[in-house]
Amino acid sequence: DKDNGIVTGFSDVKSGLSTGATRLFVYGVFDAPVTDSGSSGVKGYLKFKPGADHTVTLRLATSLISIDQAKDNLRQEIPDGTSFGTVKERARKTWDKLFGKVEVEGATPDQLTTLYSSMYRLYLYPNSGFEKVGSKYQYASPFSAMPGPDTPTHTGAKIVDGKVYVNNGFWDTYRTTWPAYSFLTPSQAGEMVDGFVQQYKDGGWT
Repeated sequence: DKDNGIVTGFSDVKSGLSTGATRLFVYGVFDAPVTDSGSSGVKGYLKFKPGADHTVTLRLATSLISIDQAKDNLRQEIPDGTSFGTVKERARKTWDKLFGKVEVEGATPDQLTTLYSSMYRLYLYPNSGFEKVGSKYQYASPFSAMPGPDTPTHTGAKIVDGKVYVNNGFWDTYRTTWPAYSFLTPSQAGEMVDGFVQQYKDGGWT
């Protein structure tokens, strides 16, 4: 939508290990006028008329359900008028709150870097696979048979009520990763476990 600076689309890119992964939809809004655009195959370009600071900001959200849901996710998470600085500061505070759960006395700077870098990587996964749809949480099930085909605007996957979590290696994570989740963030760990149990309830496997 060149006139309104809106970009929409979907991606089916996935790895060979992404069993059941569903279509990903995107919805984005630019803060500068689009002056030109074009595409060729999977490639595309946009040209803008930026402001005095010569920057263009894109607010972007994704959904595994639909383009419309991606648009609503953007409204929920980064509403119109939210600056890049605001999003950055919100993310910093979220990570600081998590890192603040661990304090180490007598550690060297290198040891602290290792500790907090490892905590950062620890909490990149698992990922929430659910979305706030109206007043309830739902997800596009990668575990159940698809009742219909994907379209450019909506998934063909079964839409299920509840919260599900995805992307966990499992083979060795029980040794240190899950004990760390349980020790540092017990409520979140419980919700994540429930999210993996939901996989079994939904499709009979995890």
